[in-house]
Amino acid sequence: MLKRPYFRWMSLACGAVAACSSGGGERRGDAPSPPSEATFSQVERPPRLALRLDRVVYDAGDALSATLDPGGVDLGPGPLTIALAAPETGDVELLELAASRAGFASTAPLRVQAGGGGALNDGVLTARPGKLFYAQYFVDKTRAPQGALEEDVVVDFALLADPAAAAPTVDAGVAMSDDEGHAGAKPNGTLLPRGGLPVQIATRELILYPADGDDLEAFLRDTGGSVKATLESDEEGGRDAVLVEVDPSRERASDAAALRALLGEDDPLYASDAGALQIASLAMKLQLDGYLVGVNPRLQLQGAPVISATEEGHLTHSMKMTPARGSPLPCVPGDASRPCVENVPAVWAFNALWEIDEERINVAVLDTGFAPTDDLRWPDRGDVVACDMTAGWLGGVRCGPGAAWGPPTVGNSFFGKRSWHGTGVVATIGAKVNNGIGAAGVAGQVAVPMLYKYDAAAYAFEIGRGVRLAVSQGASVVNISGGYPCRILTNLGPDVDICAPEGRLGICAVVLAGAHAAAAATCAVASAIPIVGAIACAAAVGSAAVATAACVATLSFGDLKGPIGAGVRSAAAAGVPVVTIAGNALSRGSLPAVVRDLVDLSDPRTERWGIVPAMIPETIVAGAVGAGLDNAEFYGDRVDIWAPIRTAYLAPEGVDDIDAPRVRRELGGTSAAAPFVAGVIANMQAANRRLNPRSEGLSAAERSRIVGRIKEILLSPDNTFSNAELAALGYADQPDRRRKLVNPLAAVMAAADVPDVVALGFSDASLNFSELLARNDTAETATPLPFGRSVSGTILTLPTDRPMTAAPDVDFYRLQLPASPAVPQEVTVTLEMPDATAHGHVTIAQGRLMAVSASPTQRTYRVVAEAGERIEFAVGAAMGEDNVYKVTASAPVPARPVGRITQPASAVEVCANEEMTLMAEVLFPGFGSVVVPDARIRWRASGASHGTGRTLTTSFTEGASRVELLAYDDPAPLDSVLISARTCTDDPPAASIVAPAGDLELEPWDGYDSERSRWFKDVTLVGSAMDIEDGPLNGESLVWTTDRTGDQPAELGRGSSVVARLYSGECFGDTHRITLQAIDSGGNRSAPATRTVTIWQVC
Repeated sequence: MLKRPYFRWMSLACGAVAACSSGGGERRGDAPSPPSEATFSQVERPPRLALRLDRVVYDAGDALSATLDPGGVDLGPGPLTIALAAPETGDVELLELAASRAGFASTAPLRVQAGGGGALNDGVLTARPGKLFYAQYFVDKTRAPQGALEEDVVVDFALLADPAAAAPTVDAGVAMSDDEGHAGAKPNGTLLPRGGLPVQIATRELILYPADGDDLEAFLRDTGGSVKATLESDEEGGRDAVLVEVDPSRERASDAAALRALLGEDDPLYASDAGALQIASLAMKLQLDGYLVGVNPRLQLQGAPVISATEEGHLTHSMKMTPARGSPLPCVPGDASRPCVENVPAVWAFNALWEIDEERINVAVLDTGFAPTDDLRWPDRGDVVACDMTAGWLGGVRCGPGAAWGPPTVGNSFFGKRSWHGTGVVATIGAKVNNGIGAAGVAGQVAVPMLYKYDAAAYAFEIGRGVRLAVSQGASVVNISGGYPCRILTNLGPDVDICAPEGRLGICAVVLAGAHAAAAATCAVASAIPIVGAIACAAAVGSAAVATAACVATLSFGDLKGPIGAGVRSAAAAGVPVVTIAGNALSRGSLPAVVRDLVDLSDPRTERWGIVPAMIPETIVAGAVGAGLDNAEFYGDRVDIWAPIRTAYLAPEGVDDIDAPRVRRELGGTSAAAPFVAGVIANMQAANRRLNPRSEGLSAAERSRIVGRIKEILLSPDNTFSNAELAALGYADQPDRRRKLVNPLAAVMAAADVPDVVALGFSDASLNFSELLARNDTAETATPLPFGRSVSGTILTLPTDRPMTAAPDVDFYRLQLPASPAVPQEVTVTLEMPDATAHGHVTIAQGRLMAVSASPTQRTYRVVAEAGERIEFAVGAAMGEDNVYKVTASAPVPARPVGRITQPASAVEVCANEEMTLMAEVLFPGFGSVVVPDARIRWRASGASHGTGRTLTTSFTEGASRVELLAYDDPAPLDSVLISARTCTDDPPAASIVAPAGDLELEPWDGYDSERSRWFKDVTLVGSAMDIEDGPLNGESLVWTTDRTGDQPAELGRGSSVVARLYSGECFGDTHRITLQAIDSGGNRSAPATRTVTIWQVC
């Protein structure tokens, strides 16, 4: 397969040429010292040069070759040298390229082998299985043609397959339907990642979204595929979707494991047949080659909004729908009799319904212990905002890709153990919803994390600066899941204010003593092992600082009031709310032995301990409730709102290795409650641009009021559960310890700038969760639709980052037609919705209903069926289209068919008292299953009954009769024709030419008849004739002739339709005069009907 250089290359521009190259093609002496800071940056435009390896995946022992396309740049006659490097093994090999037709190509293959290390430039590249290796061409900027190039290094990459990687399992038992492998069915197979949702895909089709025609042409050339169908985009600048048939049989199914690992997927994969793996491998390789392509999934239907089984299994109660205590039935939003005291999934549904999930809200997290995970949403463009706020002992700030990643260096909750705290906080806010991995966050559809890493060197200045920096870099919400008490309550006298350094030293002195002793022991061996000793000493000193910081806070905050207060106030003025913790309750067992007897833990109120930043008035302070909705941590007057804990997230297995396998962990305490509230706020901002300080067009005054408005909505009694309400629902009565429980759905709905659907008459406030009580997603479970009454519903599918696993929502309804009257009946079904242009098109499908009209707010359908019949239909929408709707069925009325008299088709004269045949067609267009019986088709002549049936042989007395066609008992005629009967004489017939409708000019000739030495053109001639005595004439009675008897015989053929071959001896064309005459049974000839046919040809 050809690799497309405009994607798979990486071109790097160096800040200084010396940073990219040592100046020669050979290794000489020690490697140059790396620059003190990263100097590489990605060029913004596709480069002139293109370096390509011949594969995407190599097996150990494979031979590698490469080409370099100079793109019109003069690189000289060659040969050229490229470097192959495997970073994990440190092996580097050189490969020579010679001039070729395509540019430059390797003169000899290079073997790739697996191993842990290899000799430099020995002709074999040693790489780690499952890891990438790179080909690099260093641009010689000293040569004039290359000196003008933007790029300094051109790179391609490949993957060494890992034979130890879990190979996909082929098991026919995972097939999702019985038609897999059946002859005549579309070839398809099932893929199933462990813990995810199975998906069925076509095994010989891919969907391509080409950038342009050249992109499509290249794709077809690379795959040998053929276009089956195209769906044009209806969006300006959007890409068409092209369905391409391909043959993936040459793909290795075993490559699927390596490719999935490269793309960040390592869960075991199962397939119903090898074809499913082969098409998946082909799609992934094509994606790596730069094509916007995917498999063609088969849709499966579902009911109430759901997320992937993997995520559902990882979630805690805080991210689920929770009813009143002890309720045997599920809760339903909008149903006062079944309230949901925890309802984050309903927020996800609400967001999807009103396209709020398409918004993006930047949420800054100031924390420690960030580990990358695929369960977080990163910016659509550019890198994630990531800053190390503690770079260097002087408190420097380093921002850039990866700057915030790193193991935690401080413990949780004062003296707690280290954990991936920041990762849990970010996941609580923004873990992706319905992506098939990890868990899901409150704002997982909209939140884009911004990471600010802190550790032992993070004192108040860094925290305050972090808040300001986050605001300046575009944050809409800031979360600080940490805090420090400004007071410690002791048994030894008055409370001590530890927000000042001298107060802090008092309580930490004992802890510091142990830490300093450990540091001194480490540094004592420095003379024996100078290098290791020095490093160990530095690490020990760092650990000591961590221990010092950990004695007072979840994060390494220092002197808090001034800097943080200023940062929070500055953020509030800019419209950016700062959410923080109420504080976590301590137990004696959680404290070191030397401290536990000095501290009074009897009063866990936030204001009593003076927790900062909670004590800063502009912050929003979150308390926590556990699984039973009882208060779990600090409480008090300074706590604004309570949120449920615990929350789930993915993080490395150990706390020291950021690359360790990811495992499920839980975050608790108010450290989880604060990001829960921050996620609710992010959803509110996504739902209303006037609450998002990043919205364009807001004045400074409007921004300054945002935080107050958010607090007003968030804390309103209408948008929270009071203690009294919770007690009435069976939960504990805690008037002091738990005052206001957040109601995420109510807060987001109150904030949202969306239509008031109830006011518009759409009464389904359940967001489709009513289907948990009574499903209606199949024809068997269809909801009865009473005639003349409206029923409201919601079509809603939670989007997914893995479109193959998404299943659209449908709602089935049924109509039961009355048995009387015993004639076919017609019902009009009206589907109404808020403006579909803005909110989503909902339609009726999967039924016998026929569309009649459509507008952005209403669609009308009709159905015709037999009396007593049951009709099912489904309301649904295309993927990504969600809306509320109202469906109404009119009262049934007798259906009126469409009828047409086909013989005679128009007014006609006939012979009196002679038999003739009347013929008609009567049907219900679009409803072929409803057949009008012959006995119910009636003929009427001059007001009197004249017989029944689609065909009627009859005669008429002399005079004019209006013959009418009727059906059932309806007195109104469907069609009529005038028949005039008279005493017949031997009159000649009348003939007419139907086609061509007029004189005709054609070009060119169809061919040349060598036997006749004549050019010819085949022309279809159609005519008709009527005789007063004989009736319609056809067959031998119709004679076609031409006047060009010098070129061919005069007679062209006989019948109502003939294909006449018209000849000419003239190279430049000729004209035929065509004549039609009819002959009746008495030998009478009609007047001739004529047409001219001119055919042009230049020889």
